[in-house]
Amino acid sequence: MTDVDFNMMPVDEMRQRASRAIRAIASESAANRLDLSVHVDLEALEADWRELEASNTVSLHQGFDWCKAWSQSHDNPLLLVRGKLGQKTTFILPLELVRGPLFRTARFIGSPHSNINTGLFSSDLGDLTPQDFAASVIQQLEEKLSRVADIVTLEKMPFQWRGACHPLASLPAVRNQNASYQLPLSANFEGTLAQINAKRRRKKFRLSEKRLEALGGYDHIVAKTSEERRAILDLFFTQKAARFKALGLPNVFQDEQTQAFFHRLAALGETPDGQPLELNAIRLRGNTKAKSSRSPDCRARAIMSSASSARSTRPLRPIAAPVNCCSI
Repeated sequence: MTDVDFNMMPVDEMRQRASRAIRAIASESAANRLDLSVHVDLEALEADWRELEASNTVSLHQGFDWCKAWSQSHDNPLLLVRGKLGQKTTFILPLELVRGPLFRTARFIGSPHSNINTGLFSSDLGDLTPQDFAASVIQQLEEKLSRVADIVTLEKMPFQWRGACHPLASLPAVRNQNASYQLPLSANFEGTLAQINAKRRRKKFRLSEKRLEALGGYDHIVAKTSEERRAILDLFFTQKAARFKALGLPNVFQDEQTQAFFHRLAALGETPDGQPLELNAIRLRGNTKAKSSRSPDCRARAIMSSASSARSTRPLRPIAAPVNCCSI
């Protein structure tokens, strides 16, 4: 299934819809009025952020630790949008400002390295319909960000996420050019594998295992210490650089800021709720000469997880995800 983009929203139409929504809720009590505010300090929102994150409806890319590591590694100003119904925080959109040659764009933090962005939303939207809620958000985003941003783009947002419709799914959208593939998780590995041509994949696994055994066998390593995580991550960057070069592709991990971001994530280590970045590797046994002539010492593969995904008991489903982009 593919992602989708909200791209260059028809502004006049959305303004009319938003105006109707604002008028409809103007007479509501303060407890049911949606108010947006913009913040530049992550720590000031941490308590509300982690409470929304604990709902298990948040992409790992909007996790507090993920966004904090990114902001500490990049110089982009933060535009953290918080929506409140009365005294209760209803949502947070963790945005950053990127200055281009023509436009100043407000986008999700770390958007170039994410494939699903949900934002952080409570399931309780008060008495607002999803359509009025989305229209009110757009109206107030224009008011709050028009002085600092020319475009607000909310990329790679799913229409459906873990069984529920996304609160902003009613906004106009265009399909994103990059696919986001997911797979339902069965009760066991055999059931999960059966969905994706299990016979062919078992054959490929056996062939790979025979080749590794011919080199002396292998060990599966999960980095536990900071030294192990740093070493495997550096090796991952080295191998990716060689792989991209061989394929004639640009190396998306090349710049120092991106590598510093992943090192910050890896340095966080394990928490009671999981960890933002888990690093696994296959390390070959056997003699050094054989390994150096046939294969690298170790092949590392990063696996991302967050507190919300670690606690999930729901299966992952194929989704079609939108990306919003509205002029302000």
